[in-house]
Amino acid sequence: MPVRKQKSVSIRQTKPDQSATLDRDPCRQSIRANSPLYLQRMMGNQAVQGLLQAFIKQPEGGLAPDLLAIHAVPGPDCIQRNGMAWAMIRMLQARQMYNDFVRSAERYGLPVRFLRRVGRDYDISFGSSSAVNTWLNSMTLEEADLESASQMAPVSPAGEGSAIRTIYEEATHAYLDLASDEPGFNRFIGAGERHYEGARTRGGTVTTDPGRVFQEAAANYVAHRVSVWWSTFESLSIYTSMTASDPAAAGRLRQMNAFERLRDDYNQQMAQIVFGYSEEGGFLGLGSEQACTTRAMTAEMKNFLDHELLEDKIPDTFGAVAGFQELLNQAGITLAGPEAHGGAAP
Repeated sequence: MPVRKQKSVSIRQTKPDQSATLDRDPCRQSIRANSPLYLQRMMGNQAVQGLLQAFIKQPEGGLAPDLLAIHAVPGPDCIQRNGMAWAMIRMLQARQMYNDFVRSAERYGLPVRFLRRVGRDYDISFGSSSAVNTWLNSMTLEEADLESASQMAPVSPAGEGSAIRTIYEEATHAYLDLASDEPGFNRFIGAGERHYEGARTRGGTVTTDPGRVFQEAAANYVAHRVSVWWSTFESLSIYTSMTASDPAAAGRLRQMNAFERLRDDYNQQMAQIVFGYSEEGGFLGLGSEQACTTRAMTAEMKNFLDHELLEDKIPDTFGAVAGFQELLNQAGITLAGPEAHGGAAP
């Protein structure tokens, strides 16, 4: 008898006052502030577009054409902002920004197939926090995140990683809902929920909601890998641009072992396999806290997400990313030392 996923009113919701960081999952190890992924914030970029031209892909069909080119234009004064017309315009703005993001993500080689289905079958709107409502098939995203992601580009100043992570995380929740009645996904969800039964939290208690742990683990895994890939690509693009345009900067990057550190950091981040949390404590949902799991996902769960959602486009190792190697080759850079592979998280 197939296991059916029970819908909840809201799979995940961030707090309105939560600051925007690359790691919105409280359980995931944050990318270090001094990591190579963030060194590009202090560095300029003069020739990156030329280096990237051969790597950037043209989008395929599948997205609906823009309904209104309005997301950069203030609303007309004649429309009352608390009226239905203004609400409709705001919904069109949100959907257009989402579609712009999906097109941009596809151009850079990120997985977008499941994002398209979410964009087609879910209502998308602005909200004070990011959340998915599986009863209403609706997803709210913060306007700042959609605006940042819709203008994503691997140049300075950097910073789209947080927004990209949030959108992929919420879209994964939505997609698992949409696909939950398909046989393959039905089995995947059922096995995942059973896997987290009896899982202990970092506080030593046993989770009371293995289904929630599974949902968060799956969404955080997908979002984590995409955001790390993007941040690495962004850093690598800026580094190679500097190497081509500024010999002094190239020397400094070599002294810092910047490219090697970027490679090793990518591998370490991609080795993480412990994700997910559940709300524990409190009464009727009030006063509860997020309790992070200590249980790693199974190899079957990882492989399913890698193939079905990530489309096998986010490799485990830096050296397996063809686009990264292409950028290095264009800049005439050979990395020193063997590729270090990160160990799996406990």
